[in-house]
Amino acid sequence: MKKIPIHNAINDVNLWYGIADSHDTFPYMLCELCDDSISSMVANQTEQREIAITLQECAAENGQGDICVRVEDTGAGIKNLDVCMTYASSAGAETPLNRYGVTLKKILATFDPENAHWALFTRTQEEVSNGTYRRVHAPYRTSGMAADICDIQEDPWPGRFDGSGTYVSFPCSRALFNTSGKGYPGHDISFIALVQCIREELAVIYAPYLRAGFMIHIHIHTAEGKRRSYRVRALEPVWHSTQTPDQGSCILDLGAGPVRVRYHFGEIDNHPSTARYFRKSFSNAGVMVYENGRMIEHHIFSAIWGKDHPQHNGFLAVIELDVSDGGTNDALPPPVPTKDKLFYGDYRLAALYDWIRNHCPRPAIYKSSTQTKREVLLCERLAKRFREKYGPQATVLTQMPVYNFIEKSPPLIDIYLFTGSQLILFECKLHVSQEKDVFQLIMYHTGAIHDGLRPDKLVLLAERHSHGTVQLADYLNTCKDTNGENYHIELKRWKDYGL
Repeated sequence: MKKIPIHNAINDVNLWYGIADSHDTFPYMLCELCDDSISSMVANQTEQREIAITLQECAAENGQGDICVRVEDTGAGIKNLDVCMTYASSAGAETPLNRYGVTLKKILATFDPENAHWALFTRTQEEVSNGTYRRVHAPYRTSGMAADICDIQEDPWPGRFDGSGTYVSFPCSRALFNTSGKGYPGHDISFIALVQCIREELAVIYAPYLRAGFMIHIHIHTAEGKRRSYRVRALEPVWHSTQTPDQGSCILDLGAGPVRVRYHFGEIDNHPSTARYFRKSFSNAGVMVYENGRMIEHHIFSAIWGKDHPQHNGFLAVIELDVSDGGTNDALPPPVPTKDKLFYGDYRLAALYDWIRNHCPRPAIYKSSTQTKREVLLCERLAKRFREKYGPQATVLTQMPVYNFIEKSPPLIDIYLFTGSQLILFECKLHVSQEKDVFQLIMYHTGAIHDGLRPDKLVLLAERHSHGTVQLADYLNTCKDTNGENYHIELKRWKDYGL
């Protein structure tokens, strides 16, 4: 067999232009560098856990000068610059936050398209003791790069921290910096206003880490020479005070091993300190997903419950996913490489959506109910017993609506019980059940299937059941539902549950 050579050497100039990032806002690009910093601090358990971001506005006649950006951390420093500077090498990944091995180069290519101004400084604890650090600077090349070994007596460390860590500096065009305001109300693109947008983004995206004691500070230098510093503090929802909290934790297997889930479902009030997040608005309603302490995506609604609707503007579910003991990161639904959304079509994400839908069949369940009938009060007592019996992994709801296309007065299931593994629907009658009550239960079952649920059992609960009810339930248990599966109807009495 004859062969011909293929000449496919990488052209460094074309590569630099080609890898410019696909992020569409400055804060999300900045987060990629913060991910690397947090990853180093977590993996090496550094005593000081701080990131300093310096944003220096350059003077310009139109008041829209470019920005000089500097990001420094108190991590362990980059041990292997060969791996760090190799495109698409993940050998240096220390945690899932920097698993892909392309981020640093892509970010620098985006900020510095001329490949002429960026610089990286790093030092390990050993280098701190020796009074040295390493410096790598533009231009980036796939071969022939070299690092300078600098003596701090001759070339002082450029950052503000005394210990190990990494410092990256690069230019940012004003047009790119102005993307910091995307998604925020108004059109204020002043330097100070955009810094506040960046501050809010970081406070939401890294809220779990900030709660745990990690610190992020933003230091700004305006074109007029003014200096200010801001500490980024965790921002979290203000849950509606009259609602019973629906929060807890559990271990799930989404198809690839155990995952620890912390969740909070409910209705929120407008946050007093935010301009974008945790507001009762169409663009905020839905699910917010964190993985390994970092927000990946928010405003997930239609993928779980179908079409969005303004009536759900106050609904929020915060889901925090981490690898459980004995598990691996492969157990989590993977994000796309830019880490600004989850990878649609993945079986683990589909399983997570199924669990969310089972736990919260319809967001409207978190709106206050005004029903006070004795029948409903009995249902509430039984629901309380179910919560005590099955624990935090269960979802127990009363007056849960079905048929999500009905906007006004939809049918309400008396008790919705998801034990963590089995979904059971209850129709409750105070005294004697009748044949029509069985059909009402079937209606709930069909509506639940329409809404994307798969009920395992139907329970008709009453003080006693008429002879016709028993006959009809027995007959329907030989019939199939709209999924082609047999109904499983059980007739129970209040005294079976001690009521």
